[in-house]
Amino acid sequence: MIDVYDMALAGLLHDVGKVMQRAEVEIGRDKYEEYCPTFKGVPSHQHVMWTRLFFDSLLSKPGRDWERIANLAASHHNASAFANQSDPEYWLIQCLINADRVSANWDRPDEDEVSPRGAYKKKELLSIFTDVFLGNPMPEQLALPLMPSEASEAVFPRQPDPESLKCKEYMALYEGFRVEFGNLLNALGSGMITLPTWWTPQNRCWRSIFGACLPTPWKRRPPIRCFTTAASRQASPACFTTTSPPDRRSGNN
Repeated sequence: MIDVYDMALAGLLHDVGKVMQRAEVEIGRDKYEEYCPTFKGVPSHQHVMWTRLFFDSLLSKPGRDWERIANLAASHHNASAFANQSDPEYWLIQCLINADRVSANWDRPDEDEVSPRGAYKKKELLSIFTDVFLGNPMPEQLALPLMPSEASEAVFPRQPDPESLKCKEYMALYEGFRVEFGNLLNALGSGMITLPTWWTPQNRCWRSIFGACLPTPWKRRPPIRCFTTAASRQASPACFTTTSPPDRRSGNN
């Protein structure tokens, strides 16, 4: 049965597939297309396939029902991939979907549907310093390098490079997170840390690898980090889950 910790995991990791997609991690699309909604007759929001692929590497890990968490996280754009509307657990995927929509100001078209093909693989996080006026002219835009936030040069903005693919940089970020996340799961499975205390190092891992530099796919000023929206989508569905399921008999949804 899905519990509050499972919901928090699904909420935090539901968009990890975006990093893998930008890194061009190999994937068998036919195996995972069921998680995609359709847009103009073709699968859209395809990052959910990579999210499901990420969880596939966790299925043998002890402690959680990773198959259920995987289906939950990968279905956040297509509820029917998780459960039918008549299923008693259908409300769980609605918790995640609504948390995602609230955090993102409602559901958006996939980035490939509103921008040139492959443009999301060139994205950088724009620095907020271009919005700060200190009396001297500032460059029109500055960007942060795609690297872990613990790197000393990660905090210094530079001239953006909007034309080159960033697949190698995204792959380095993903591999770093995959290794660190695996180490944390091993520590959890061995009993070195307990599940309630596991969240602090787990969030620190996510923030250090992705938090400083990973941009959200949509244009917004000031720019928003993926970690910011992932953190809110971790907390919101977990809070929703602690409430009672909607009473369909009374019509209260």
